[in-house]
Amino acid sequence: MYPPPAETEIKVRYSTGYSITVVVLGSLILATVIIALLAGTSLVNVNLFLGPLFLLIGILSFSKPICSYEPATGTFRMHALLGPVVRTYGAPKGERLWFDGNKIVRVLPSGKQKRVWLTGSNAGDKARLIQVVTAQQQAPQQPR
Repeated sequence: MYPPPAETEIKVRYSTGYSITVVVLGSLILATVIIALLAGTSLVNVNLFLGPLFLLIGILSFSKPICSYEPATGTFRMHALLGPVVRTYGAPKGERLWFDGNKIVRVLPSGKQKRVWLTGSNAGDKARLIQVVTAQQQAPQQPR
């Protein structure tokens, strides 16, 4: 038997609980707006826009990842939930990912550290990312 191929990209998805909570919240807001409109209220409220927005964010969070990491190149990408925006960090910008025991940080070329926010992420995907980043920290550095 051959070993499984190495992962070319690690994707960290949103947790199911987060996605469900946002969908339910958006549905409840939208339902209250519809009930208010059917009751004869002619007032346009901010909830008229928040309900569908939360619903859209919740639905998209089931399929779009928070971030992705390519261990071979050291490229770290943060994906926007709404729109095609993808921010690239890591090796292409002279940065590296580092796990300090509590959180994942980006170490900038100046030595300053910026925390990588993974709030609402899938625990299994986050653990896999931490495992890969920790393994790369312990591997001997090759000169570039």
